[in-house]
Amino acid sequence: MPLNFISILSWGIAVQAASPPAPPTATISVGRDLRTGLPFDQQVTGLQKAGRWGELADLFEGMSPGDRGQRLGVWLEALKKAQRWERLQGVLQAALPQLEAGGRVALPERLLLATAREHLGMKQAAFEGAMEVGALGSPLGFLMAGHLAVSVLRDDWLERAADALCAKHDKMAEGWTWKGEILFRAGRYGEAEAPLRKGLERDPRNAAGWCNLAGCLNVRRAYTDAIRSCDQALALDPTLVQAHFNRGLAQFGLRQYAEGREDMRKAQALEPSDPGVRARIQENLRLADRYLASLAKAK
Repeated sequence: MPLNFISILSWGIAVQAASPPAPPTATISVGRDLRTGLPFDQQVTGLQKAGRWGELADLFEGMSPGDRGQRLGVWLEALKKAQRWERLQGVLQAALPQLEAGGRVALPERLLLATAREHLGMKQAAFEGAMEVGALGSPLGFLMAGHLAVSVLRDDWLERAADALCAKHDKMAEGWTWKGEILFRAGRYGEAEAPLRKGLERDPRNAAGWCNLAGCLNVRRAYTDAIRSCDQALALDPTLVQAHFNRGLAQFGLRQYAEGREDMRKAQALEPSDPGVRARIQENLRLADRYLASLAKAK
């Protein structure tokens, strides 16, 4: 009876705490003529080069709406890098209608708004905003939506992002990888194998994808192929617990108990954080030790 295999997600987004928002000002105006002021521009450039984003964001708060709008890209960069997510959201909400008034779709700015909302804990709004960017033509929107879905453990969101990415950007690996990941975690191993293979054809450097493919192969007892998949994964990441675990299971399936036990010991030495994974490794080690002891006694 095969064990429930470990599923490793390939993507994750680290969410940082939002800084206190800067005091809001009344309005901004996008597209007015710059009212000169070379020393002031040198000040902006100097703060940019020095990476003093908080000071640069403060400097923009003292500018006129027209001057801020003329330098909107720098202002947005400063707010983002200073992690002033509340202020960034407010600026973008005011700027987007003006930016798009002439018919241009401001995809980078829409994606930045989704990023600000993610950091503010507005996960649903961030996800929907990123999906909208994808639907408007940028695969970055679907990618962001998928990463966000992974970070909040929402397989329903991940499925939406994966389906959209596969439909509109078939040659990108991420959509197929996510689709296979969802099916794998649902225990639909036979269905998961094809999208996992498509993802690996497009990006063979995905160690977690090779691990999940090995899990599918173990289920249908293609143990030699499962070992090859784990070898690919371990060549990319020798510290991957799942690769040692799945290779150990495949070796047990081929009655190579000593080799399987060695892989289980390597998985155990990597100290997986999941207690369920640790328990499964320990149980497999006990079974292997018991079987090897019986073989030695028979001799």
